[in-house]
Amino acid sequence: MLPSFQAALAQDTIFAVLSLAADVGKSVTLSSPEDNDTQPDVETPAEANATSFTAEEKKKASSVFKKLRQQKDESVYLVDYKQTFYQVCKYFLNWTARKSRSLDIICRPWAPTKTSEELPSWIPTLAGLAFKPDGKGISRRVRADSLVGMPKSWKRNYNTSRAYPGTWTFGTGVMDRILSVDGFILDTIGVKKLPAQSGNIPFEWLVAGGWANTQQLPPDPFWRTLVADRGPDQQNPPPYYSLACKHAYAMGVEGDDLKTDKWEGCLDIVAEFLKRAQSVVWQRCLTVSKEHKMLGLVPYDANPTDLICILYGCSVPVILRRLEDETSKTVYHQFIGECYVHSLMDGSAFRLRDEKLARLKRNDPKLEHLNETFHLK
Repeated sequence: MLPSFQAALAQDTIFAVLSLAADVGKSVTLSSPEDNDTQPDVETPAEANATSFTAEEKKKASSVFKKLRQQKDESVYLVDYKQTFYQVCKYFLNWTARKSRSLDIICRPWAPTKTSEELPSWIPTLAGLAFKPDGKGISRRVRADSLVGMPKSWKRNYNTSRAYPGTWTFGTGVMDRILSVDGFILDTIGVKKLPAQSGNIPFEWLVAGGWANTQQLPPDPFWRTLVADRGPDQQNPPPYYSLACKHAYAMGVEGDDLKTDKWEGCLDIVAEFLKRAQSVVWQRCLTVSKEHKMLGLVPYDANPTDLICILYGCSVPVILRRLEDETSKTVYHQFIGECYVHSLMDGSAFRLRDEKLARLKRNDPKLEHLNETFHLK
């Protein structure tokens, strides 16, 4: 919510607003900005004792950890300016995921872009913001809204991973920048259409969506995909969106792209539909998955061979790209971004997973599950 505010120290994009957070009881400062020594991550008492802390700092850290053990319900956030910005981000992400019991934070752009360190793909930066100021300082849309939406303790936009709790671990040593998460592969991106540049929906999307005759109402999967199956209030879309979609195309030139910013003078229901569609499709691409032929929306920089995955604890499907280290032959995955897959945003992906498992078990009765651990890099 605070992307327009800047900080001289990247760490202060987090530390400076801790007093505003509802889930932080208090913060404990282990080192101040004036301290110049670099400091490894502080995550456990053992690690704290192994670092180059002064005796006073070790005593303070030991006191904090002791208090945390004694009062598990108290929320104490550790502030340490000796950590690198990546370490600060990792601590923040772990805190946020643990407190919210959700991995949706990996889908929300929050980390500053101008830092001295290159951040891993699972720490999304402000480069992915939906709105940015132009040369005159006027905020303008440059991307679609995040599908996970703003943080809400009482409700989420979608429930793709059902009630499965998120599980994640951080690597150590040479694997320090790896976030390991559990989930399963749902499908692969098959057909990928042109992106909706500036929110304009390419005409070829109609063909992929199975809408051959625009004189008739659009197929449910198509118009629902254009609005990510939600209305402007993140509730179920109103039934008149189908008719509004038909009228919107009737207003344009046949065979031309649908311009979602042409809502002035439209019927109210058409304007509402276009505004919602614009917030969903801007710079995203329509896709038809390879195996299940499902309609969806993916980031514009996704590749046709990227994986559509369900991560436990994440409320929306995500796109992962398989990477292999040529030397060690270790398989990693790059986090590309969130995605929308029609009819599978409420947990129905588990039905497809179980059906696939049943088919595979006919040839391999010893196969127990299709769960995987993805090592995000």
